Amino acid sequence: MRLIVEEALRRGNSVWWRPRGFCMVPAIRDGERVLVAPVSSRALRIGDIVQYASPDGLRVHRLLGRRRDPSGETRLVLGGDNSEEPLEVARPADLLGRVVAVEREGRVTRLDSWWKRRVGLVRAWTRRVRRPGRVVGP
Repeated sequence: MRLIVEEALRRGNSVWWRPRGFCMVPAIRDGERVLVAPVSSRALRIGDIVQYASPDGLRVHRLLGRRRDPSGETRLVLGGDNSEEPLEVARPADLLGRVVAVEREGRVTRLDSWWKRRVGLVRAWTRRVRRPGRVVGP
Protein backbone atom coordinates (compact mmCIF):
# COMPACT_ATOMS: atom_id res chain seq x y z
CA MET A 1 0.00 0.00 0.00
CA ARG A 2 2.84 2.39 0.85
CA LEU A 3 4.27 2.21 -2.65
CA ILE A 4 0.87 2.86 -4.25
CA VAL A 5 0.26 5.95 -2.10
CA GLU A 6 3.78 7.29 -2.68
CA GLU A 7 3.59 6.75 -6.44
CA ALA A 8 0.14 8.36 -6.76
CA LEU A 9 1.25 11.47 -4.84
CA ARG A 10 4.54 11.76 -6.72
CA ARG A 11 2.54 11.69 -9.98
CA GLY A 12 0.44 14.63 -8.78
CA ASN A 13 -2.71 12.78 -7.70
CA SER A 14 -4.54 13.28 -4.41
CA VAL A 15 -5.09 10.18 -2.27
CA TRP A 16 -7.54 9.16 0.44
CA TRP A 17 -5.56 7.36 3.15
CA ARG A 18 -6.38 5.97 6.59
CA PRO A 19 -3.62 6.69 9.15
CA ARG A 20 -3.55 4.70 12.38
CA GLY A 21 -2.63 5.98 15.83
CA PHE A 22 -3.44 8.75 18.25
CA CYS A 23 -0.64 11.29 17.78
CA MET A 24 -2.81 13.73 15.78
CA VAL A 25 -5.94 13.66 17.99
CA PRO A 26 -8.16 15.72 17.95
CA ALA A 27 -7.43 16.93 14.39
CA ILE A 28 -7.32 13.34 13.09
CA ARG A 29 -8.63 10.42 15.10
CA ASP A 30 -7.43 6.82 14.79
CA GLY A 31 -8.71 5.23 11.58
CA GLU A 32 -10.35 8.31 10.03
CA ARG A 33 -9.77 8.84 6.33
CA VAL A 34 -7.69 11.82 5.28
CA LEU A 35 -7.27 13.42 1.87
CA VAL A 36 -3.60 13.96 1.03
CA ALA A 37 -2.74 16.32 -1.84
CA PRO A 38 0.68 16.62 -3.45
CA VAL A 39 2.66 19.70 -2.40
CA SER A 40 6.22 21.00 -2.64
CA SER A 41 8.10 21.63 0.59
CA ARG A 42 8.42 25.32 -0.33
CA ALA A 43 4.63 25.71 -0.49
CA LEU A 44 4.15 24.40 3.07
CA ARG A 45 3.22 26.73 5.89
CA ILE A 46 4.01 26.22 9.54
CA GLY A 47 1.02 24.42 11.05
CA ASP A 48 0.21 22.35 7.95
CA ILE A 49 -0.36 18.63 8.49
CA VAL A 50 1.83 16.61 6.15
CA GLN A 51 2.33 13.02 5.12
CA TYR A 52 5.93 11.88 4.76
CA ALA A 53 7.95 8.71 4.41
CA SER A 54 9.96 7.67 7.44
CA PRO A 55 11.95 4.49 8.17
CA ASP A 56 8.86 3.31 10.14
CA GLY A 57 6.46 3.81 7.20
CA LEU A 58 4.14 6.60 6.14
CA ARG A 59 3.51 9.15 8.88
CA VAL A 60 1.20 12.12 9.36
CA HIS A 61 2.42 14.97 11.57
CA ARG A 62 2.21 18.75 11.81
CA LEU A 63 4.95 20.98 10.40
CA LEU A 64 6.28 22.82 13.46
CA GLY A 65 9.27 24.51 11.88
CA ARG A 66 12.22 24.41 9.53
CA ARG A 67 15.91 24.29 10.31
CA ARG A 68 19.20 24.01 8.49
CA ASP A 69 21.51 21.07 9.08
CA PRO A 70 25.30 21.55 9.26
CA SER A 71 25.61 21.10 5.48
CA GLY A 72 23.17 23.99 4.95
CA GLU A 73 20.25 21.87 3.73
CA THR A 74 16.74 22.66 4.96
CA ARG A 75 15.00 20.11 7.17
CA LEU A 76 11.35 19.92 8.22
CA VAL A 77 10.65 19.72 11.98
CA LEU A 78 7.53 17.58 12.50
CA GLY A 79 5.50 16.43 15.48
CA GLY A 80 2.14 15.04 16.48
CA ASP A 81 -0.45 17.26 18.18
CA ASN A 82 -1.04 14.63 20.87
CA SER A 83 2.37 12.99 20.91
CA GLU A 84 4.90 12.69 23.69
CA GLU A 85 7.50 11.37 21.25
CA PRO A 86 10.45 13.60 20.35
CA LEU A 87 10.05 15.87 17.35
CA GLU A 88 11.15 14.34 14.06
CA VAL A 89 13.25 15.92 11.37
CA ALA A 90 12.64 14.96 7.74
CA ARG A 91 14.24 15.88 4.46
CA PRO A 92 12.05 17.73 1.95
CA ALA A 93 12.52 14.72 -0.36
CA ASP A 94 10.65 12.57 2.21
CA LEU A 95 7.57 14.80 1.96
CA LEU A 96 4.67 13.18 0.09
CA GLY A 97 1.83 15.65 0.53
CA ARG A 98 -0.31 17.94 2.67
CA VAL A 99 -3.36 16.62 4.51
CA VAL A 100 -6.17 18.88 3.30
CA ALA A 101 -9.27 17.19 4.75
CA VAL A 102 -10.52 14.53 7.13
CA GLU A 103 -13.65 12.41 6.82
CA ARG A 104 -15.38 12.10 10.20
CA GLU A 105 -18.79 10.48 10.72
CA GLY A 106 -19.63 10.77 7.01
CA ARG A 107 -18.69 14.48 6.76
CA VAL A 108 -15.58 15.94 5.17
CA THR A 109 -13.86 18.76 7.07
CA ARG A 110 -11.04 20.90 5.66
CA LEU A 111 -7.80 20.92 7.67
CA ASP A 112 -5.77 23.35 5.54
CA SER A 113 -7.47 26.62 6.51
CA TRP A 114 -5.65 29.38 8.36
CA TRP A 115 -7.76 28.79 11.46
CA LYS A 116 -7.22 25.00 11.57
CA ARG A 117 -3.44 25.45 11.15
CA ARG A 118 -3.26 28.00 13.99
CA VAL A 119 -5.43 26.05 16.43
CA GLY A 120 -3.46 22.85 15.78
CA LEU A 121 -0.13 24.63 16.06
CA VAL A 122 -1.04 26.20 19.40
CA ARG A 123 -2.23 22.82 20.69
CA ALA A 124 0.96 21.07 19.54
CA TRP A 125 3.32 23.70 20.98
CA THR A 126 1.41 23.93 24.27
CA ARG A 127 1.81 20.20 24.69
CA ARG A 128 5.52 20.45 23.86
CA VAL A 129 6.11 23.24 26.38
CA ARG A 130 4.54 21.16 29.13
CA ARG A 131 6.51 18.05 28.07
CA PRO A 132 9.57 19.22 26.15
CA GLY A 133 11.31 16.60 24.04
CA ARG A 134 14.40 16.50 21.98
CA VAL A 135 14.44 16.67 18.19
CA VAL A 136 15.42 13.45 16.44
CA GLY A 137 16.34 12.79 12.84
CA PRO A 138 19.06 13.46 10.29
